[in-house]
Amino acid sequence: MTKAIIYGGQGNIQLKHLYQMMKTKKGQKLLMELEKCDQESYELMQKILVKKVDLNDIHAAMLSNFLYNEWLTNYEEIYPNIIFSAHSAGIFNVLLASKSAEFKNIIWFIKKRSQLIKELGRTEELWLLMTENLGMFYQNVLEPSSEKVKLAIVTNEISGVVAMKEEDVRFLDENANSEGYLYKIKELGVKAPYHTSFLNDSLKRYEVLVKKLNIVKNDSYNYIFHCEDLSDELIYQWDNVFNWKGILEKVVENSREIIDLTPNKFITKQLQKMKKRERENG
Repeated sequence: MTKAIIYGGQGNIQLKHLYQMMKTKKGQKLLMELEKCDQESYELMQKILVKKVDLNDIHAAMLSNFLYNEWLTNYEEIYPNIIFSAHSAGIFNVLLASKSAEFKNIIWFIKKRSQLIKELGRTEELWLLMTENLGMFYQNVLEPSSEKVKLAIVTNEISGVVAMKEEDVRFLDENANSEGYLYKIKELGVKAPYHTSFLNDSLKRYEVLVKKLNIVKNDSYNYIFHCEDLSDELIYQWDNVFNWKGILEKVVENSREIIDLTPNKFITKQLQKMKKRERENG
């Protein structure tokens, strides 16, 4: 068994994290590299830092997440046969750290991916959902409501992420109440319905972008995702439910140590909750 490096996805980065990054030589070097390969993305980053662009902006969120994750990466901890995994958009950092794709290509891809999302004009966004039993809630509430509300991420047995418009919160509430389910939701600030069939119509365009990313999987390392091929994984994640629960269970099963590369250590917290539930369930 070996170590596993896990990257966090979009929605975890705050301005304080970016300021922390920019106070270091490594952070400054990253910004210089960004300026060399993509002036537009560099200018966006500058606007983020002076609060002219909000981190809720799709491109700003993805770019900040990628750069901060790269800043957290200690390349001395990466060696052959180590395991890589990631929550959602953290896969871009897996591509870079494993040398399966180049920095400049990933920056270009993040920009084009953001443009595609904005062009689609979807108004659904992501919401954290907590309930007593996510599987039963999905079967009896979400599946019958799937025209307006779709499951995006399975986090664990009692929580996940759904995609819907703000105006459809009442619709979900009515359906849950009629089936006798209690639940809580919280807006995540991610303004796109990732991992759902709301994005089906754009799949072909997205596949073209993924192909241009020129991914060459580095087989010196191991990867735990839904798919074995990294290009296939990117495409799968676009409009399919992200089974974070299943991925995390496989990581735990196959690694002796987990390096949590998230600013708030949310993966470590999830692992602690997972172990607690296992103890409680005997």
